[in-house]
Amino acid sequence: MKKNILSLLALAPLAVTADVSLSHIFTSNMVIQRDQPITIWGTAEAGEKVAVTLTGETEPDTASATADDVGAWAVTLPKRGPGKPLQLVVQGNNKIELKNILMGDVWLCSGQSNMVWGMRVSENAKQAIKEGVHPDLRLFAVNRRLAKEPEDDIRGSKWWPCVPRTLEKTSGKLGYSAVAYYFGRRLKQELGDVPVGLIVSAYGGSRIETWTTEDSWKSVPELAEEYEKLRSANKVEPAAHLKNNPQTRSRYPICYNSMIHGLSRLKIKGTIWYQGEANMSEGALYFHRQRALVNGWREIWGKDMPFYFVQLAPYRYPKDKNTALPHMWLAQQKAADEIPNSEMAVTIDVGNAKNVHPGQKRQVGERLAGLALKHTYGKDVEADGPVYKDHKIADGKITISFDHAGKGLATRDGQAPREFEVAGEDGVFHPATAVIASPNKLILSSPQVAAPVKARHAWKNTPDANLMAGSGLPVPCFETQ
Repeated sequence: MKKNILSLLALAPLAVTADVSLSHIFTSNMVIQRDQPITIWGTAEAGEKVAVTLTGETEPDTASATADDVGAWAVTLPKRGPGKPLQLVVQGNNKIELKNILMGDVWLCSGQSNMVWGMRVSENAKQAIKEGVHPDLRLFAVNRRLAKEPEDDIRGSKWWPCVPRTLEKTSGKLGYSAVAYYFGRRLKQELGDVPVGLIVSAYGGSRIETWTTEDSWKSVPELAEEYEKLRSANKVEPAAHLKNNPQTRSRYPICYNSMIHGLSRLKIKGTIWYQGEANMSEGALYFHRQRALVNGWREIWGKDMPFYFVQLAPYRYPKDKNTALPHMWLAQQKAADEIPNSEMAVTIDVGNAKNVHPGQKRQVGERLAGLALKHTYGKDVEADGPVYKDHKIADGKITISFDHAGKGLATRDGQAPREFEVAGEDGVFHPATAVIASPNKLILSSPQVAAPVKARHAWKNTPDANLMAGSGLPVPCFETQ
């Protein structure tokens, strides 16, 4: 009897009070999105009163809430611009104090293993890590987890100011995402006094479907039949997709549920995306999958949310006839052309035929940053490389015109442009001689094709393409229409 009484007494405090807590995304050193209303949320005992105060160089902002029947609470504070570090105090049955908070721009960095790929295993790792001291660049890594149902909170350690140890140790044995770091570093260099926060939420091997909200499939007619099959199967099968390397096989939103949904109330500036290897064989279908992903995320973060993504790098895929990537590249280019406020960082010149994780992550991150600086921040920077515009046929030759040729077409090695082909009415392609005819025009011809009707560029998984703009940005794969 005495033992039972003591047990009840030990449990009694839990029945009377519960600690107030914050979502895992809120820690000291974090960056909160500037110039947007600030939503803070967490859990407490049902009915508990919670007061939230943000203090700093101006008058404090305070708001309060009462936890609902399941213990959830949220408050919204007025927007603020960048300035000196702030302190966040949350008072309920207990008190939480977060320090050194900055108002700035928050970017979500997502995708699969090339976004996960860390600083420790990227090109020039030791020197880059040693020089990685940027106190107003803050880093957060979401834990890699999978879930059958949407979860209200993510899991992660905490926000870290960018210093060498952070780059080397954060986010597992590979270190912090190299693409994300180089993206954020360039933004910070160009934006001056505006702090930058990077949230990496990526999972190696994951298909795009695992990041896509289930309802957003309905927004793309081309996915309607597949969506209905998904809904039917989802009643009985999702548990099986949490086993046996699930991220490469699953069509369910198991990454979205655990690694994105819990961030949905957080304000962000935009997103960068590096994914597609797990969907590489789908070609044109990937364009529709990307539309669905963006539609779903824009339901969360607004219809104008910037979405900048990476072209898959060249790689000699096993069991492939060396032509699957060009179809994927065309799908990605179509996404850049047709999804509003979406741009692609071209990486056709920084791949590794023997490694699906090329080490040149600096170029990738900086090209993504260039797109953001130009299209989101309105900076006058060279960010859009040459892309196929149109063509004309005359005298057995095809003249290709390019948009965004910048300072004019050139080749990175000073040799003639390579990896061009032309075809006649029979549809058989042959190697073509390419000559730069003007700053934005290229003339193609082949002795094997007297009357060409079609041309294409870099039509293999591992092209040795060398055409670029004078700025150094390469020409992606294309096929004339």
